Amino acid sequence: PDVGPVAPPDTDPATPPGGGTVAPADPDARVSKSVENLTAPGAKVTHLGDRLRYTVELSNAGPADSCLMGAAISDPLPAGMEPVPGSIRLAVDGGKPVAVDDAAYDRGSRTVAVACGDLRGGSAAVLTFECTVGEAALGANVANIALGHGKVPSENPGTRPEAPEPG
Repeated sequence: PDVGPVAPPDTDPATPPGGGTVAPADPDARVSKSVENLTAPGAKVTHLGDRLRYTVELSNAGPADSCLMGAAISDPLPAGMEPVPGSIRLAVDGGKPVAVDDAAYDRGSRTVAVACGDLRGGSAAVLTFECTVGEAALGANVANIALGHGKVPSENPGTRPEAPEPG
């Protein structure tokens, strides 16, 4: 026989083992870097005084539920490559490039370093800056690599994405 609606028993809700926090998936972080000679576009040789534009992209090619937490880009520059004041810019997720303070360049370590915030799956941050080729670069190998940094959820349990302001 049909007894009509039945009220559920008065019990506490069930909580899955491991607590109630769901951590994002680990990211698939990728870094790429390119350089363009603004003084002599297309030139195969760089000369003293040339102005170069570096573009560094840090992306998370992981799934949408992944996150590179507290992402940052750093680029140690070789001797003779001098950043042009006022040229550092950061764009996140295809947004308009935003000016970054020249203090992002540390003269002691010769490194440009910029915080990008949390990069979720499919997101990217693009850092651009210009340098002038100085005498210390003449005859030297000025090839260098940029680095991506951040926290990975599986290695930092309990850390949650916060999305601080990039810059």
